[in-house]
Amino acid sequence: MRNLRKFRFYYAGAYAASPYVAESRASAIFLQARIRETWNLKNRGVNPFGYGNLHVLRENTKPAAFVETGFIDSSADIQYLKSDFERKRMGCALYLGVLDYFYHYKGRQDVLPLYNAVDGTTSKRLH
Repeated sequence: MRNLRKFRFYYAGAYAASPYVAESRASAIFLQARIRETWNLKNRGVNPFGYGNLHVLRENTKPAAFVETGFIDSSADIQYLKSDFERKRMGCALYLGVLDYFYHYKGRQDVLPLYNAVDGTTSKRLH
């Protein structure tokens, strides 16, 4: 089985019925950036899903990204996953990644006050 560790996926298959491929890619990029800021894990980039056929990405009717934050068979990953503090940090990172997508990619100014909920700030524009 191919190693799929720490990928952020979006669906861009040849038969993608979704008109949201570009938006899905942008959301994956913003999520990945926040994940990398939070945990020091190996980065394998943002990729169109080509290692299988995930229904949750292929059949989604809105922008969608699949995030793998860690694996229980990795001693490095398990240290993050076992820690309540680290899991909360990752949850905050994912929240900020979603806000960054709406702010930078969609141009939504109304999300700015939501950064305050976690004492966060906007990221740099990535897309």
